[in-house]
Amino acid sequence: MALVFPLPVAEFAGLFKVSDRRFDLSESRELNETLGGDLVTADQGPRLWHGSYTLSKLVHRDYQAIKGLIEALQVGDRAFYAFDHLLPGLSSDPAGVGVSSLSPVVHELNDNNRELRLSGLAPGLKLNRGDRFSFVCTSGAIAMHRVLTETVVAGADGATPLFEVGPHILPGAGVGNPVTLFKPYIKARIVPNSFKPGRAEKLHVEGAKFDFVQQVKP
Repeated sequence: MALVFPLPVAEFAGLFKVSDRRFDLSESRELNETLGGDLVTADQGPRLWHGSYTLSKLVHRDYQAIKGLIEALQVGDRAFYAFDHLLPGLSSDPAGVGVSSLSPVVHELNDNNRELRLSGLAPGLKLNRGDRFSFVCTSGAIAMHRVLTETVVAGADGATPLFEVGPHILPGAGVGNPVTLFKPYIKARIVPNSFKPGRAEKLHVEGAKFDFVQQVKP
């Protein structure tokens, strides 16, 4: 059966462990100095998640299987779903046990494009500053956000109050969009020429690495 892109987590990023990783948000702004000595900043576009995976030690056969998928992703605009292997869950539920049976959704979007509410949560569930979640926008784009409010607690109805997130909420987000709390993910592409094959030993390969960047376009 032919591969279907973007590759789901279970069919690529979830198949390997990492010995190191980066999963960061870009800074998309320009800084200029005026003749009067003032500094002027301007946003240049949406901030994108980007990072790198350094694969843990793999026996040769398993490495070749993963390498084959990497090579398939090095064609055209093929993408995969990337998540943070080291911090996949909420700080209050790092293993995802408490959220596995939930079906959270975006409940409300504030006009300031910085605040939203979620519903479909367990009463009392906490989201803390630094936690991340993702959701599929009505437009088809996949958004990942980090909680900026110190602590957010779901009420008895399973809904949160408004809380601030970063980056700004994408156009095309809508009420009812399904939310992922465990292994939140982005649609990503491998950065061209970033793949490094690692060191081949007698029994295994270690240190293979590649960079990736978010693709906002559905």
